[in-house]
Amino acid sequence: MRFGTPMKWLCVAIAAAHSPVVHGDAQPKQIVKIPGSCVVAQLAGNSVTCATNTGVIFVVLSNGVAMFNIPLADDRVLAFVGERDAQPAPGEYALYLQRVRLGLNAQESAATDVTGTCKMSMTPDGSMVHRIVCNASDISGRQFLLDFRGNDQPVEMITP
Repeated sequence: MRFGTPMKWLCVAIAAAHSPVVHGDAQPKQIVKIPGSCVVAQLAGNSVTCATNTGVIFVVLSNGVAMFNIPLADDRVLAFVGERDAQPAPGEYALYLQRVRLGLNAQESAATDVTGTCKMSMTPDGSMVHRIVCNASDISGRQFLLDFRGNDQPVEMITP
C-alpha cells in the first residue's frame, strides 16, 4: 500500500469520526507524509505488522485533533490521537494521547481511550523526522506501542 489520496482521506475520516466537535466542522488543516518504517507496533499488547514502504501520515484537524496514522499490513490503519501537544524545542514534538483507533474506514473503526504520548524527534526545521515513539495504555493496562524510524528522506506536505 502506498500513501495516495484514498489513504490520506481514510486517515482524515478516522480522525473526524472521533472528533469532539461536530464531524463537518473538523477539516484537515495540515497533512504530512513521513517516510520511514516501523520497528515495533503493538495493539492492546499484541504485535501487529506495519505495511512495508509506506511511512506515517500526520494529520492536524481544524478543531485541534492531531494524529499519527500507521498503515498495517492487513490494510487497516492504526491511529494514535490527541488534542493537546507541545514542542519543547525545535527538533522535538509531543502529542498527548486520548485515543487509539483501528479501522478500515470511519464507520468500521474501533476506538480505545488511552493515556500516553507520542514523541517525535526531527530536524530543527521539521524537514526530516528521525523517530516517532508512541506509548499508551488503556484503563486495563493494555499497551499500545509504535517505534517508527525515519529513513533520512524529507517529509512531504500534502495539500488538504
